[in-house]
Amino acid sequence: MFFTRHLRIWMISLVCSPLVIIACASRSYINVAYQLPAPSALLNGKAVFLEVKDQRSQAEIFEPEAAMQFKNFADLYSLSVIDVEKNSYLNGAYNLTGLFKEALSQRLKNLAVDILVEKSEDLPVLEIDLTTFRIRLQGRKWVADIGYDASLTKGNQTIAKERVKANAERVKIVGKKGAETVIGEVFSESINGLDMVRLFQQAKL
Repeated sequence: MFFTRHLRIWMISLVCSPLVIIACASRSYINVAYQLPAPSALLNGKAVFLEVKDQRSQAEIFEPEAAMQFKNFADLYSLSVIDVEKNSYLNGAYNLTGLFKEALSQRLKNLAVDILVEKSEDLPVLEIDLTTFRIRLQGRKWVADIGYDASLTKGNQTIAKERVKANAERVKIVGKKGAETVIGEVFSESINGLDMVRLFQQAKL
């Protein structure tokens, strides 16, 4: 796992190196910047197993006009995490469910929650069902929509749930930067929009 993750980071760096003939404009991944909120210890001592499932009805993330700008995209996302002091850390490359799982893991750790390596009958599972991840060009604007259902289960019984939806738009500029900026904004909003504290309170955990 350690080797694979760092190999992916190396590959991303190589693709955008000025020594490589292929331009970054033709790269097969999207840069996603996730902005962490301020850290908190409100859930200190809690533990969950995190599970992310792709339940989207549309597998394509781009609408046709937007897809023209990302012809070589191969369902790969380069995730950078930005802390409250604006320090940015490159985490690695992931598929869509992996992207959400890693960002949510960072959010949970930011709340002092322990993430279990495997399921336990005595501890809850945080299940994320991804329902929407769409990017489109609307006139001269990039528009991104993200939605998912979050639930806490214990012993195969749902004990708390919440639905999260986020939307953002940005004026289109030359290249992919505008699209990646709006994706990062709506992605951060969706991850931070899940009220973890209320979810645990609802579950009486």
